[in-house]
Amino acid sequence: MRLWVQKEGHTPSAMERATRHIERIFPLVNHTNRNIWRTYLPHALKLVRNDETPCIVEKYDLLSKAAGCFGVDHRWREAVGCLEEETEWRQSHYGMEDPSLLSSQHELAMAYLGVGQRQRAIELLEHVINIRNDILDQNDLLLLTSQHGLAILYEKGGQAQRAIKLLEHLLNLESGILHQDDSLRLDFQHSLATAYAAVGQTQQAIELLEHIVNIQDDIRDQDDISRLISLYVLAKVYQGDGQIKKAIELLEHVINIESGILDQNGPSRLSSQHALAKAYQEDGQIKKAIELLEHVVNIKNDICDQDDSSRLVFQFNLASAYQEDGQIKKAIEMLENVVNIGKGILDQNHPSRWPYQHALERLSQIYYEMQGQTVDPQEAENQVQSCIIPQRQPHRSERKSSFHLADSLVITFVGYLILVTVDAEVNQGVAHFACSLLAAGAFVPISIFTDGI
Repeated sequence: MRLWVQKEGHTPSAMERATRHIERIFPLVNHTNRNIWRTYLPHALKLVRNDETPCIVEKYDLLSKAAGCFGVDHRWREAVGCLEEETEWRQSHYGMEDPSLLSSQHELAMAYLGVGQRQRAIELLEHVINIRNDILDQNDLLLLTSQHGLAILYEKGGQAQRAIKLLEHLLNLESGILHQDDSLRLDFQHSLATAYAAVGQTQQAIELLEHIVNIQDDIRDQDDISRLISLYVLAKVYQGDGQIKKAIELLEHVINIESGILDQNGPSRLSSQHALAKAYQEDGQIKKAIELLEHVVNIKNDICDQDDSSRLVFQFNLASAYQEDGQIKKAIEMLENVVNIGKGILDQNHPSRWPYQHALERLSQIYYEMQGQTVDPQEAENQVQSCIIPQRQPHRSERKSSFHLADSLVITFVGYLILVTVDAEVNQGVAHFACSLLAAGAFVPISIFTDGI
């Protein structure tokens, strides 16, 4: 591609031909041919980000495909950037009922979920569904796919009962149309099982997932990605139900297959290894848990930016394993890293917010215990939560300032708590970290005091 551009030059006509060519030959985006489309992705990105590339439809089709690649790799911020640009262009060129616009809005909504913007995702997908309801039959595949996506957003956003109601409606609607082994029907059932598990209907979730897996065993290859996902979710539900041995057996099976078909830094493979490590820890196999968690954290550190908050869950769980194994110094270092990265997350509903909050609580407990004192876990949680959670829902114009103030309060609280419980001369590193928290917590944006004046 580079040699071709050098030969043809950067004229608009040359860039147009290159864009049409790359868009036409860009491979199908999925897990199994990841190595293939990853070779095309850099060339596609150079074209769509070049100011000399004309604004032709193929450019925005390429943006959509690039977003799909980023989604497979769970690089959601980059996916959102591509999809927002694509959607904005389609909105300015097509009517609101245009199929390509609705499809890009659907994908953008699901990408918003990946970056933690759940309410924004729900509102956008509800908009898509309202339009498709007006122009499509109720059994149309595009409408069903959007409704399924909305159910997923409901479940991920803590509205599992709404998800269950919608998914049961979809399954009843399609009961006389789709065969029991139809991929779409299995997808509906898979999401319904996940929602059942979220509301504590564990037995229903297990029965439905076992039913799905049995059908997939008959119709799909052993290394089929959708089959592996179902096995992974079933293992997680087993684990939540206390059936740890079953969970470990399934996860080891999944990881063994994934090792032959997925890159070692693929998000699905890392998620499976992370789940297995947690199962090992719950089963008392702490050394195996630590070894696997260290492997996952090291890979995440290699492939993620320094401030990437997606690493926090993995790091927090590794810190917990270190603490359980008596490796307190390592636990503290890992928890401090979680706090340093997580304090920049202002949205309290962001999926990476909870490890930050729990790391603060865990640090306060550890520092108390280091001085031979004890602290009630519930009391520590109450103290932190009293700083983090506002007593009223702020007006939209106040929210950003409220989050800054909440961060300042909780960071200052933990910094002060550390300083009064440790010997600064003996624990200079710990004291230095506490001072950095106090300094960070002291910064309160002036907008807090000037808003509304």
